[in-house]
Amino acid sequence: MEPRNFMNLLLLPGLLCDARLWRAQVDALRGRAAARVADLTAADTMAALAADVLAKAPPGRFALAGLSMGGYCALEVVRQAPERVAALALLDTSARPDT
Repeated sequence: MEPRNFMNLLLLPGLLCDARLWRAQVDALRGRAAARVADLTAADTMAALAADVLAKAPPGRFALAGLSMGGYCALEVVRQAPERVAALALLDTSARPDT
């Protein structure tokens, strides 16, 4: 049985990173959150990456965490579908566009 505050959590890795980056967090949150790691290799623009993340995200609202480039993508996810994101964590990233 899932805890009352059970939340879907989508984790976005940084550039050249994959699900291994978040392995410890996924393991530590087991039983507290449905944590999954998005694949950020399916597109070549932030808008397309965010659209792919949203298409593959759990239904309904979810928490979102992005590291480095994953943070850029997380901000674009929020821009595209703010009603879907229940909580946002930006780690070692920037809200400024690349120069």
